[in-house]
Amino acid sequence: MNLVERLDKWIFWCLCGYSFILCFESRLADQFAGFAVLLGCVRFIKEPIKVNLSFYNRAFFVFFSTMFLLVFTSPEIDVSLRAFWHTFNRTLPFFLIVIFIKRKRELGILLFVLLISIFINSLYAICLGIENINMGNQNIRMAGFKERDIIHFAGMLAMYIVITLTIFLSNSSELEMKYKYYAIFLFTIGFIALMFNGTRIVWAIAALLIVSIIFNQIKNKNKALIFVLLIAFGVIGFTYINPFMQQRIASYFDANNPSNKGHYLIARDSIKLIQDHPILGVGQGRFMKVFYTEGYIQQDTIVNEGKMIPHAHNNTLMILAESGIIGCIAFWFMMGSFLYWSYKKWRVEKDEISMAFFLITLSTILQGLTDYSFGLSSTTKMYFFIMGLYLCYTKIEIKHDKI
Repeated sequence: MNLVERLDKWIFWCLCGYSFILCFESRLADQFAGFAVLLGCVRFIKEPIKVNLSFYNRAFFVFFSTMFLLVFTSPEIDVSLRAFWHTFNRTLPFFLIVIFIKRKRELGILLFVLLISIFINSLYAICLGIENINMGNQNIRMAGFKERDIIHFAGMLAMYIVITLTIFLSNSSELEMKYKYYAIFLFTIGFIALMFNGTRIVWAIAALLIVSIIFNQIKNKNKALIFVLLIAFGVIGFTYINPFMQQRIASYFDANNPSNKGHYLIARDSIKLIQDHPILGVGQGRFMKVFYTEGYIQQDTIVNEGKMIPHAHNNTLMILAESGIIGCIAFWFMMGSFLYWSYKKWRVEKDEISMAFFLITLSTILQGLTDYSFGLSSTTKMYFFIMGLYLCYTKIEIKHDKI
């Protein structure tokens, strides 16, 4: 094994470490990614690699180049530059995967490690949920080992559920039946963990994703309907014995619910900020400072939400506030491109992998209706990591077809 091959192997193992640690401690995962980047630079010097991401590189370039240029329109360039780096830093494993991973087996291992990581955290979240119920605690919003990352974990679980259910229902003749059994077990644990997580918007998103996958993958619609009903009865049974679930579901339609009211109040105040800074925004990383110092937050918002509101609880509002119309157009061009190209490949080629990536992208976008999902560090890192696996797999498939 020569030096280049050894460097490729070390980069792969760093990515394995990244995928396993990400669910537990994203900062430690960054250390694995950083070391992999250093190895990648050495490897690139030794033997350059030609990189072609086709239409996806255009979407990336438009968004990140726009956001980088907008840094220099900010009143605090240093603050905005740090915010830009935090966003761009989350994509580094994506580039490492598409540049340095060349074999399906390596992609399979990276995906397996990621799923096992989330599975372990899901098991722990379920154990904590059961313990809380036994102690009489009704507020059982669980996030596993990272107790404060409830929303982050919910977004990760939505992606996890898409992947595991897609594997279980796959029509591919290459997939052995035992892997499907493993997948449905992983799916079940993740689904239960999501119930204990208690994030309402992701519950609704998960329902949409699950129904979409089932009716797309199961050709017999009667069987598909039975599968959906089985899951629905399971949720109903779980809700019947769990008062917390009943309260959370009822709160969907409660206008006086503090969370529902809070989203409205924050959106109202954020829109006023946007109206005063429509073109360039207030600068990346400056939302919270401007929100308070320039008096956009109103007293009823403070009473309902407190004084710590770091973002606008909506992707579009947050990017409009910090980067204006210019940044928002760039953001939706990028996300819209990801949706369009994955959907096109899914519908034209009947590709299950593209269907899964389309739904994963859709789940991230929908979560952004009630939260700043693009700012959720662990969730965004997982999304771009999965995108890297998807594009690398597609590239390998194209090469295989040409042989």
